[in-house]
Amino acid sequence: MFQSLMDHGTRVSRDLALCYARKCSIVKSNPTARDMLIDLGLRLGGFLSDSGWFSDAEKVLISCRDLCQSTDATPRYWKKTLGCCHKLVYIFYWQSWVCTRILYF
Repeated sequence: MFQSLMDHGTRVSRDLALCYARKCSIVKSNPTARDMLIDLGLRLGGFLSDSGWFSDAEKVLISCRDLCQSTDATPRYWKKTLGCCHKLVYIFYWQSWVCTRILYF
């Protein structure tokens, strides 16, 4: 269903990424909402990445990582920050792979 929306010219993935980034800038002072938003960012970033919308996934995951880093320095948030970074490495790998393929073919 999501792919169908994208195929018809809507920019749902971009809108989701922008809304997520906006929400991250608002929620920093509320710990419960912040934790829920971090978990949402990990799931949304993973979904967008798996779907091939790498630039939107990158925006979500960078916002999520920044939100994690604005919290207390505890192993719980280190783990979530590492999750964001792990997904970002995957995105950067595939973006560079695609660029390499385009240049050499």
